[in-house]
Amino acid sequence: LYKNTPILMQTSGLTKEAYKIPLTIHFDGTNNQLQFDDGRVKRSLSIGDSIARPYGTFTFYRNPDFTDTVITDDYLVQVQDTNTVIDGYLKALKVDLVDKDANVIQLSLVSPVAEKGKDMLSNLILDYNAANVEDKNRTTLQTMRFIDERLKLVTGDLSGVENNLEQFKEKNRITDVGAQAQLYLTNSSDLDKDIATQQIQLSVLQLIEDYMQNADKQDQLVP
Repeated sequence: LYKNTPILMQTSGLTKEAYKIPLTIHFDGTNNQLQFDDGRVKRSLSIGDSIARPYGTFTFYRNPDFTDTVITDDYLVQVQDTNTVIDGYLKALKVDLVDKDANVIQLSLVSPVAEKGKDMLSNLILDYNAANVEDKNRTTLQTMRFIDERLKLVTGDLSGVENNLEQFKEKNRITDVGAQAQLYLTNSSDLDKDIATQQIQLSVLQLIEDYMQNADKQDQLVP
């Protein structure tokens, strides 16, 4: 009856007692009527009706995916605890390595209904892939946040260094080291020129002085 039962049952407010009580549902497809029987109470219901019992409330619907012809039959329903069902599937699930040197695994599930076991494995793989993508996205987001935080810290450190440098320049009257170096070289070159000119003039004066003091050279042209 997997995926092909004529009626669907929805439960709410279940207690542990509900897992111990088998239900018999007699469905009459000709008039959409059903009879609920839990061994204590028998009650006729219409599709869409609910019945409240001390151990839970049960509502019945017509299955829109039911493809067979309308039938009238009895269905035995056993409600199970979710954790018990999960434990049962975990015991039926087998995981093997395809190759000890590879990161590929093989999943198999023992189930009395082959189609149901196939769907369980497919959903398990889908959930795993979704969880893996979510984990990668979470890791990427955390990495981006870490990089942003580090960039903010580095930017703050650089701003602090620049401020300290500006304060140092102002305190020591340094405006532009490169410009000051170029100015120093220019001034040095001009000073060298002035020194050379002074040396030439000094040499000329020395020659004139020698000429004036030497009587033998007075008949010669002044240097």
